[in-house]
Amino acid sequence: MKKNVKTSLQKGFTLIEMLVVAPVVILTIGAFLTVIISMTGEVLSSRASTALAYNIQDALNQIETDVKLSTTYLATNNIELTASEQQGYNNDGTSFANAGYTNGTSLILNMLVTDGNPIATTSQVVFLTNKPNGCSSNKVFTNTPMTMNVVYFIKNDSNNVSSLWRRTIMPSNYADGASVSCTAPWQRPSCAPNYTSSFCKTNDEKLVEGVSPSDFVVQYFSSAAGTTPNTIASNPASIPSVRDPVLQTLPTVNVSITAQQTVAGRVISRSASLRATRLDTNASTIAANIVTTPSAPSAVTATFTTPGEIAVAWQPNATSYKVQYDTSSSFSAPQEVTGTTASQTITGLKAASLYYFRVQSTNSAGTSGWSSTATAYSTITSGLMSWYPMNGNGNDVIGSNNATVVSATATTNKDGVASQAYQFNGTSAYLSLGSGFVNLASGVTVSIWANPTSTGSNAKFFNLTSGSGTGGIVFGRSTTTSSLAFQGSNSTIVTAAGITNSTWRHYVASENAAGAVRIYRDGVLLSTGTTGVLTNTSRSVNYIGRSYSSSDAYYAGSLDDARIYNSVLSDAEILSLFNDGPR
Repeated sequence: MKKNVKTSLQKGFTLIEMLVVAPVVILTIGAFLTVIISMTGEVLSSRASTALAYNIQDALNQIETDVKLSTTYLATNNIELTASEQQGYNNDGTSFANAGYTNGTSLILNMLVTDGNPIATTSQVVFLTNKPNGCSSNKVFTNTPMTMNVVYFIKNDSNNVSSLWRRTIMPSNYADGASVSCTAPWQRPSCAPNYTSSFCKTNDEKLVEGVSPSDFVVQYFSSAAGTTPNTIASNPASIPSVRDPVLQTLPTVNVSITAQQTVAGRVISRSASLRATRLDTNASTIAANIVTTPSAPSAVTATFTTPGEIAVAWQPNATSYKVQYDTSSSFSAPQEVTGTTASQTITGLKAASLYYFRVQSTNSAGTSGWSSTATAYSTITSGLMSWYPMNGNGNDVIGSNNATVVSATATTNKDGVASQAYQFNGTSAYLSLGSGFVNLASGVTVSIWANPTSTGSNAKFFNLTSGSGTGGIVFGRSTTTSSLAFQGSNSTIVTAAGITNSTWRHYVASENAAGAVRIYRDGVLLSTGTTGVLTNTSRSVNYIGRSYSSSDAYYAGSLDDARIYNSVLSDAEILSLFNDGPR
């Protein structure tokens, strides 16, 4: 019987064939993908490069348009900035500068405000009302025009990318209508994106990303064909008042922009520059003449200078100023001085008193509110650690180490004013000062007014120690005599006939870092000597009116105006304390 045999053929690759073919296929696919990725990256970077070049050129075109419409270049904005309007460099009241900023230069332009798009032929300049003519006058075109500032500057965006921006700064009352300008301004103030100032009506324009502070270069020239830039106009070492007059004489600016970005793993960089000339140089006299009521002066300080005098200073922001001062924080009976500079030295002040100061600004548009209050004592406060006027309490009016009044009672001071000193009974009355008075190694001065009524043995004015005389200061009577003793770090200097009973006298002792001691009465040096050197250590047994030693008598009599300085006062300063009298 014949059998039919059917042969079956199996299609596909064998294992060996797969091992040979697969790597070839993988390599082919990989090469293909590499080509595709490379081509894609080239396309992306090429497009980004083109876009970057376009953005740079577009920014330069806008700068050229603004320059040609500007009246002058500025060293800093000439429109007042406030924190609330958020138009300053740090989105507050910080001024811009054309040179010297840590984030590079800015191009600051003063420009005329218009009632329409400034490049439109139908647009007119906005003139200020009654400056000097009324808006209906046929001479209104001779009025002062309203101006604004346009600033090109470098700052990081929300993604922390250094970028070139354009900001429009408008006067604070630009939108106040006919009372300010004859027609409504077309321009609107801008602020950084995401800032919520109600004053700003639009966001700043971000022109080019990837521009570092050093890659926005602005140079000023004396003519369109000039080849040497003016060095004063952009010198950060020159103050704005020096740069501004120079900038007003220069018509031409050269601006260079370089930007760098990373796209598809490739770094692209593009640069371009332009030279542009502003309006006729006669227009440089047109400044931001819209005068607004000044804000209250900021950064008001008050500083003691000499007895009875305090210097007051503030940031200038107007043409004249009024300073009020009083010993009451409510300014219930203030005295006043006026002037045109941002500082005043107030003289004839009551000695050893706390004064309050506030300042008001005035210009042709009006008067500001009062500034925040500054305070100063009309006495020497440099190095003053603690001051106890003893005016009905044990408060430390200069530091934070208030004293606890123990058994002492309020009494009249040397001028007969009630409750301006303390009476000590000689048996249990004193002031406990608490722990502290650490930093005395570089020097110390203690000062007090005293009227003793007895010669209690070793009755002390001051005791600043750590439980014994070691490392501390003890100042007062020596034994039961009239001798005045100063003990510094357990070594004592004695001045014979130094204390007078039943008389108000001023007693002072000082010790320097080398242990040199000087003892005074009523501003006159009585004696000198050398004692132990003081150290910086926390002193825990600190009194006025008693000693650390239980065998010493408590002070008997009146005390007033105790002071502790961690410095050595000069002879002249100690005399001034005596002349001041107690507070």
